[in-house]
Amino acid sequence: MPFQAAFKSKVRIFDNTKKEGDRPADQKIVADFTVTEAMKAAQWLVDSAKKAQAEGTTVRVYSDQNNFEEVSGFSMWGSLWGNRGNFSPPAIETEEEL
Repeated sequence: MPFQAAFKSKVRIFDNTKKEGDRPADQKIVADFTVTEAMKAAQWLVDSAKKAQAEGTTVRVYSDQNNFEEVSGFSMWGSLWGNRGNFSPPAIETEEEL
């Protein structure tokens, strides 16, 4: 079966020209969502959270550079070509679709 994205969001990376605070980021990321794609993304996030709970997947949450704890969660990967790219994760099969 060909790849089916759950949603698609264009992503752009910018140099942070207005650095403020004690730890300003070097770059900023922006993701553009249409209303339709935002609704799909919201559903994907809910489905991913449910799947993480059911399967016990974890992510690291850092309290500083060297200390972290593993907590229930998941990752969303994107792709970049230069300073542009997209988030377009694979669709998740839910219980209703099986």
